[in-house]
Amino acid sequence: RNLAGLPVRIAVAPPDDPRFAHLSWNKVVRTGPNTLILAYVAGAFHGAHGGGSPAVSRSVDGGASFSPPEVLRRFGPELDYSCCGNLALGIAPDGALVLLAMAYTGDRANHIFGWRSEDDGATWTQEAKLLPPDGATESYFGETLALSAELVVVGAPGEDFGTAYVFRHEAGTWVQEAKLLPTDGTNWAGFGRSVALLGDLAVVGATWTEHLCARPGAAYLFRRQGCIWTCLLYTSDA
Repeated sequence: RNLAGLPVRIAVAPPDDPRFAHLSWNKVVRTGPNTLILAYVAGAFHGAHGGGSPAVSRSVDGGASFSPPEVLRRFGPELDYSCCGNLALGIAPDGALVLLAMAYTGDRANHIFGWRSEDDGATWTQEAKLLPPDGATESYFGETLALSAELVVVGAPGEDFGTAYVFRHEAGTWVQEAKLLPTDGTNWAGFGRSVALLGDLAVVGATWTEHLCARPGAAYLFRRQGCIWTCLLYTSDA
């Protein structure tokens, strides 16, 4: 039961292994009338040192039951990547499933691992990683992710005042298509702290200006034409 005393159905029970017993940051897609794919972070506890790892479960009965967690790659404080910070799950134009997982490192020069499934989530194949452009550190690359068809928007809010990158999937790898920045000349701290993507439209959020006492926040709407991204709209609650 939840805090209000109401019954709650558990979709995926935590595994017996305590290293993966805390399940969070879930994403879900439907691939057929009765098939649901659930992706999430499985770790010892919530946080940067909990060893959260990307995991998936599958339902073939419309969500009435799910398979036990399948950890796709183990992260942990003693390993090359300490935890998984965020996930994106979507369906490619050819119908394959795509899963992206941000892998956190000590200097915050995060990498993003990718997997692909061509059998409705029954099996997964790892693809090429997305790396921070120019090897940027302290960038929180991949703290936010948005996936739509063959495109992904990656937020890097710790790089200078923040950045968002657009990558396009081609022949099993990800190619950088654009670097999105504020277009009004304002130094927005945390640009890329939130991202959203739908088709050829992307929204990038910024949390505050360089004048931290104001903290107004802003959002930018970008549109893709060919491989060119243009800012259409900017709004702020300042």
